[in-house]
Amino acid sequence: MSIILSQPERLLIHRRRLGYTQARAAKHWKLHAHIYARMENGDAVTLRRHALSVPKAAAPNLKDHERCLIMRRRCGKTQVQVAKELAVSRYWLNLMELGKVPCDDLLWFWEH
Repeated sequence: MSIILSQPERLLIHRRRLGYTQARAAKHWKLHAHIYARMENGDAVTLRRHALSVPKAAAPNLKDHERCLIMRRRCGKTQVQVAKELAVSRYWLNLMELGKVPCDDLLWFWEH
């Protein structure tokens, strides 16, 4: 399944692929951490004011765990809520969304 990412979602995926925290990404882009966080959370005014050139390569070829992360955010659910529905810990859900453990259960959750 192909997903078209918004600018905030591309920022998020790019940052996570680099292994950066929001604070580290803000430093990379020479922004204050709260400004970067607002951009990643989709604040339109902040996005326009601080346009970043995020590589287009951050958008295509999403890995399964990245797709699951995007779907959760688009549904407006927290990790705690999804973990409860899956009967796993929030920590385990986080590991799945980071791609550190298999995310088959999470894929099933979002695709059914």
